[in-house]
Parts: sequence; structure tokens; C-alpha cells
Amino acid sequence: SSRADQTLPGGSRTRRTRAIRRATSAQKRTMPSKLETMGGVSSDEAVPKTIRQGLERMPLYVGAGLAVGGLASLVLARGGGASRKVITAFGGGAGLGSAWTRCSIDLEELLEEGK
Repeated sequence: SSRADQTLPGGSRTRRTRAIRRATSAQKRTMPSKLETMGGVSSDEAVPKTIRQGLERMPLYVGAGLAVGGLASLVLARGGGASRKVITAFGGGAGLGSAWTRCSIDLEELLEEGK
């Protein structure tokens, strides 16, 4: 146990930390897996379904990135021109990267459960 756990009298912090760890591990055991939440989809269909969901999510994320980038370009580049386009494009790229990352994380979680 670390020094931070021993700061309170009687070791109450240590007991609290252990209780939190037990509750977290119990929660992990009772939470449904990605495959279970996909509504009875077989594992052969789960990966394409996850990729399809990622592709459906992509326009939303890119649109949100373009909107945020466009608003940021209005504030940051008052002169207009190419700098506004670059900032807006950066927002769209950030949205695309965010969608890609989310899909990648979903796939990794799905494939880890299959092991």
C-alpha cells in the first residue's frame, strides 16, 4: 500500500480503496460483453456490423468537426480567405480521425472478447 493510502487514521483509506476495487471488478464481471449487446448477432456478423456502425457514424463526426472548425475559423481568421478553409478542413479531419478511432476501439473491444 502506498503512503497516500496510509494518510487517514485507522487505515480507512486503504479499506475504502479495496472496497472500490472489489466493486469495480464485480461490475466488470456483470457487464455484458459487446457480443451480448449486439442482439444475438453471431461473431461472424459482429465485425462487419461494427464496421458498418463506424461508417454510419463517420458523416456525423465529420460534420460536427466541420461545424466546429468553421466556427473556430470565424473567430481565429477574421480576414477570411485560405486560412478559414484550412481551419475548417482541420476540423473535418479531426472529426474523421475521431470516427476512425472510435471504430478502431470498438473493433479492439469486440476482438478481445473473442479470445
